[in-house]
Amino acid sequence: MKQVLSLLALSVRTSLARPRDPVLIAAGFFLSAVVLTVLLAVPTGLRSLATSTGRDDVAMVLSASALDEGSSSIGPQELHLIRTLPLVAKNTLGEPAIAAQLIGTAKFERPKGPPATVQVRGVDSASWEMLGVEPSGVLAGDGDVRGIWVGAFAARHISELSAETARFRNADWNVLGQFSDGGSLWDSEIWAELPTLKASYQAESRWSTVLVKLEQPENFESFRDALEADPRLNGVRTIRQSDYYRLHTGWIADLMFKAALAISVLLGAGAVLTIANALSASLERRRGEAATLRALGFGSRSVAGASLLEVVMIGLAASGVAVVGLVLILNGREFGTSSGTHIIYAQFRMGLHVVLTVLGYSLVLGVIASLWPVRQLAYGKLIDGLRAD
Repeated sequence: MKQVLSLLALSVRTSLARPRDPVLIAAGFFLSAVVLTVLLAVPTGLRSLATSTGRDDVAMVLSASALDEGSSSIGPQELHLIRTLPLVAKNTLGEPAIAAQLIGTAKFERPKGPPATVQVRGVDSASWEMLGVEPSGVLAGDGDVRGIWVGAFAARHISELSAETARFRNADWNVLGQFSDGGSLWDSEIWAELPTLKASYQAESRWSTVLVKLEQPENFESFRDALEADPRLNGVRTIRQSDYYRLHTGWIADLMFKAALAISVLLGAGAVLTIANALSASLERRRGEAATLRALGFGSRSVAGASLLEVVMIGLAASGVAVVGLVLILNGREFGTSSGTHIIYAQFRMGLHVVLTVLGYSLVLGVIASLWPVRQLAYGKLIDGLRAD
């Protein structure tokens, strides 16, 4: 170990005297770390978005054949029967805590890129109370005005939604205020007065989903059993609200994570070749020095260990600078993507596991890229190395 440290110190002094080679090696690590960090920050942000949306004590009731709440349709008879199910909490008036909603979409122009399709959620006072979302501005009575509240993400990225009125469904809607749910999926939506949205869609006797607040979160399985046991409700199904959003947004995060892994493999192959070429050129100029040190009694393993450790240190330093820079510049910034039917906004998230993954990735790249050049340097024929000096 003492020999390795001595050789490492010598290598550092040599690199400082000839900085071109270590800079090229560091550049390969830096670019790889930047790309991988961004690729991992996207699915991490989407997972954070999904897990922050929904409540464990709220059950969502959808039509049995619906893939999501936007394609679901529930009629008045089913809504009445849902109110009679057991284990449903009571609201402030002592009535079953039920909130029926209608889901639609609206398209808006953006300064850059194609039009954005935004999900519109028809809500009443029961939804506001149940979900605990506090809007700014005016909270009108149910159906008093053609009013909407805009999620914080949507308001920041779609200029029309930050104005006093927004036009969709061939009508002007008054923007009564905004709301923020702490970075959840709802912050990408528009919430509208339920009666006026139902009239706009000519769906006076139809709802998309029914939210049911349970007495306790652990009552969900019993509530689901009671719903499935009623033959009059065989046209609907239920899922815990928090599970619904994890499933319906988690697949996007999983897809992007798999894409990140595939790209990282291709990126890694290119980075290994770049780093290996730069390292080979650097070590070639040190062949004579290494051979002299071996002739003076330094072991081949010590020479190899010092060279490998130098590359790893360069890689970790370059990757660390890249990650820290991106955390300062990009972490928490918002980006938009599609859920398949509408746009959702999320934030780049670079937590500790992203940082450790990138540093581990750089470590692996450094070891792989160093194997052949270091072997040539440390275990090549001594006489050839002395002649190279």
